[in-house]
Amino acid sequence: MDTHDRLEDLDFPDDIAFLTHNHRSMQSKLTKLAKISKQMDLRISKSKTKVMRVNTRNTDRTELDGDEIDEVEDFAYLGQWI
Repeated sequence: MDTHDRLEDLDFPDDIAFLTHNHRSMQSKLTKLAKISKQMDLRISKSKTKVMRVNTRNTDRTELDGDEIDEVEDFAYLGQWI
């Protein structure tokens, strides 16, 4: 695993935001998080997981365990609207 892909400081594991420059990296991080979560007997809520795209034309689906993740225009992260 690359140093940039490590899941390190998970103080708030129910509020995680991945920031990436491309879809492939986002999908890779989400897939790794799902794998690690399963190993720790944790579950990622597909209904609460969202994708937000900024300044991109890429329309590839982001998936979690084969299900498409909903896209949003904005969201609240740790009480702040983004």
